[in-house]
Parts: sequence; C-alpha cells; structure tokens
Amino acid sequence: MGADASPGTLDPALSERLAYTAEEATLILGIGRDLIYNGIRVGHLRSKKAGSRRITPRRIRS
Repeated sequence: MGADASPGTLDPALSERLAYTAEEATLILGIGRDLIYNGIRVGHLRSKKAGSRRITPRRIRS
C-alpha cells in the first residue's frame, strides 16, 4: 500500500506488479490468506520463496 492509502484499499500501483505476496493477493482477490496458502499447497497457485516471503505470479496457472 502507498503512504496515502488507507487499510483495506487497493493501491493502483499494485495492479502493475508481476508477482504478489500472499497478503497482497488477499486484497486483490478478496479471499483469505488461508485460501491463498491452500491454493499454493495443492498446486492451484504457483509460488516462489523470496527471502522469508512467498510470492505468486500475477498470472494464474490454467
């Protein structure tokens, strides 16, 4: 989120990224973090470790 964005609002720059953290994906998709991590675990969402974070690409695997 940008400095002037309030909690729960989507930063327009967020939509331009190629990959998102699980927390960012929850804002974009409107689903809970557990559902994001479950999607990664069962293979519906791809992800990579980036330090201590998991990032998932903008494009969802078909």
